[in-house]
Amino acid sequence: MTVHAGSCHCGAVTFTYASEQPLAVRACQCSFCRKHGSRNVSDAQGQGDITASLPLTRYRFGLGITDFLLCPTCGSYVAAVMQDGEHWLGTFNLNCFDNPQLELTAEPIVYDSEGSADRIERRRRRWTPTRIAEPLSGTDA
Repeated sequence: MTVHAGSCHCGAVTFTYASEQPLAVRACQCSFCRKHGSRNVSDAQGQGDITASLPLTRYRFGLGITDFLLCPTCGSYVAAVMQDGEHWLGTFNLNCFDNPQLELTAEPIVYDSEGSADRIERRRRRWTPTRIAEPLSGTDA
């Protein structure tokens, strides 16, 4: 497995993303992702680990099934996660990797036609099993 490390701008949120697959970069076309200029990667066979020194800022919109994780200090969008039973699945913002591989072009993707059930099923097939460690805040993962 190749392990990629990353963090928010100020370093309060760090993560690793491990995968045997080449990075397949997507650019979701929802308003949140477009406004943040995100380029995301995931691998259902990989592993993600997120560690925050402060409780993460979690933002939900649209279908309300996804937590977009932002650093509470610098505001960087580092990942999006969805709870699936007792586990979390995530997609990671390549722009926050220590090596963001700017030469990789993101494929624009539109998910507007998906309902909740379709979205959850797609994420189960594609998103990365993810562990989250953060101080207690009442919304812990």
